[in-house]
Amino acid sequence: MTSFGALLVTFAMNYQMIAIGLFFLGFGGNPTITVHYSFINEHSQGNFREVQNVGVQVFFAIGEFAIIALAYFITYWRWLAVSVAIPSILLNIGNLLIFESPQFLYTKNKKKCVKILNQIAKLNGTQYIKIDDLATNPQTKENNSRVYSILDLLKYKSLRYVFFAGVMMFFAIKVTYYGISFVSDQLGLNFFTTNFIIAFFELLAFATLDFFITKLKRKTNIISGFFIVGFMSLYFLFQSDHIVFRIFEGILAGLMRFLICAVWALGYIYVSELFPSVVRSLALCLISAGGSFGSIAQAFLSNLCSSLNVHPMVAFGIICVLCALLLFPLRETLHQPLREKIEEDQTRIRSSMLHINDSEQITSPLHDT
Repeated sequence: MTSFGALLVTFAMNYQMIAIGLFFLGFGGNPTITVHYSFINEHSQGNFREVQNVGVQVFFAIGEFAIIALAYFITYWRWLAVSVAIPSILLNIGNLLIFESPQFLYTKNKKKCVKILNQIAKLNGTQYIKIDDLATNPQTKENNSRVYSILDLLKYKSLRYVFFAGVMMFFAIKVTYYGISFVSDQLGLNFFTTNFIIAFFELLAFATLDFFITKLKRKTNIISGFFIVGFMSLYFLFQSDHIVFRIFEGILAGLMRFLICAVWALGYIYVSELFPSVVRSLALCLISAGGSFGSIAQAFLSNLCSSLNVHPMVAFGIICVLCALLLFPLRETLHQPLREKIEEDQTRIRSSMLHINDSEQITSPLHDT
């Protein structure tokens, strides 16, 4: 869909075709980004999962640098659209080389699951498995046979607030992230200079975080990042046309982008660690989708701030602080084992097993007599 949208924009003959093409670019591209994180969480384990999650975003920032540079040198919009369409088409070929998630295939087609696992085993030089090996754990079979939905995230008490707080966290991230880009022309410097500064801080954030992600506390650093962004936004309460003031606006916008990108990278990992395996991918996709309302709201928020003669950066900072407060009840997940089951289900199964054991103990003496 992304490639189709890119091609439609490239060969557009009117504004309507451009609008439809941009729709497909967003409709296909944004879910693809989120599904990649679910894909990584299902494929990778341990520290490599954390490093890989942030590593993807390093290249996201490099791509942002690339599009700003291309826009600077390619002034004709159609050729710029071509430069976007080419890599999106080539990526379709690259995705054919990636193995489907065995965890997903286990719920759909066990023969394909075994085939993929053995292809991975061949590359890793490990032992092959047979289809019977997948059914040796009845508990695992029970977990994967059920299909979860958003209703389960709202039904279970242990998931409900975590889901709500996660959506609001991503809302604050995206309203600030996209809002900074949206108001970049109000920061006093020219468009390209401002966006190069912002892109540089974004790349620096992801690259730095990738080195320390295995040691950083998730909850503490996300909350701290939100509060610092809120504090920095107070600078934009003041207004001046002095060149030094304007330069500091650009630098502060870059630093805010640095922090919000670090929070974003930590947020993806934090969400994947908060939820049990049976709903992890579902929760990650829905939270990211819910947070996308922030990317829509920032445009309306910016217009509202302009009508009130308040800089939009101030509003972004306030939202970050308010959403940070919602994260305090959540648990820290650094160096904690990933949960496999929903807490209520785990308690129910444990109670059932205790009941069975008690029944066996009661009936055993009767059999003896």
